[in-house]
Amino acid sequence: PYGIRLIKGSHIVVPRVHTQKQAYILQNEDKRIVFVIPWMDEFSIIGTTDVEYKGDPKAVKIEESEINYLLKVYNTHFKKQLSRDDIVWTYSGVRPLCDDES
Repeated sequence: PYGIRLIKGSHIVVPRVHTQKQAYILQNEDKRIVFVIPWMDEFSIIGTTDVEYKGDPKAVKIEESEINYLLKVYNTHFKKQLSRDDIVWTYSGVRPLCDDES
């Protein structure tokens, strides 16, 4: 029998990191991708993480390890480096995935 797993995705929001209109897709060494998306002319959204989540979906929040992961991926690909001090806010959510054992 197959079940449903919850997968958490988290993002960090920072002041706009580039002036172009396009988003970037960054390929990380772990083969996952991270997006850098311009938002509301003054911010960039960086994310997402992909972490199995077993808690209450109403209480989901970003973990320190996710913040470090997103900053590391961003800093690997851009000359302008970011730190925790650059983060304006964060957000997280969960999505259901069918556990098909693959």
